Amino acid sequence: MFVAIEGVDGAGKSTLRRLLAERLSARGHVHLVGQNSWLDVGAARAISGVKFARAGRTVAGVTDYRTDKTLHYRLNIEPALAHGTVIADRYVLSDVVYRSVLEGRDTQILLDSLLDEVLPLPAVTLYLDIDPELAWQRVLHRAKPLRPYETAQNLRALSEAFRTIGPQIPGFRPLVVGESDMAEEVAERAERLVTA
Repeated sequence: MFVAIEGVDGAGKSTLRRLLAERLSARGHVHLVGQNSWLDVGAARAISGVKFARAGRTVAGVTDYRTDKTLHYRLNIEPALAHGTVIADRYVLSDVVYRSVLEGRDTQILLDSLLDEVLPLPAVTLYLDIDPELAWQRVLHRAKPLRPYETAQNLRALSEAFRTIGPQIPGFRPLVVGESDMAEEVAERAERLVTA
């Protein structure tokens, strides 16, 4: 089974990915992958230029994201699926949400390009639905520097976009995360959604 974990920065995606992998490993092999393949040099430079605001590059083309995702699926995800479950820390939904919010891209063009029959999608896309203010506080207390796009205003806009665009993705499953929720509780709920 292919599972993607989505959400804004500070939502708890990496923690959930680790805990869910531990839980699902009792049923067989679990493979963890990231959002991108980085297997095409041109696409990797364009995407990382946007992500880290490098080299004056502010926009990567839709084809860069499509190329990267196609290679990621064909060369990383599909071979791993033959041996067990694959859990991705972000996938297509984040590409659409972040590009539409941060770059003002047309959401429908992104969806049409990335959500066609050529590119297989996860069976389940778990969306960590967290209050953007709580996510922002988590981001501020991480032990790493802020990325250029990480602002409270952007987190609010990204959160709204995930809630609007997410239901258009087959297999989209929101998972509400509250301030008092323990990571293990969230992982238990995620496991139930995945196994259902």
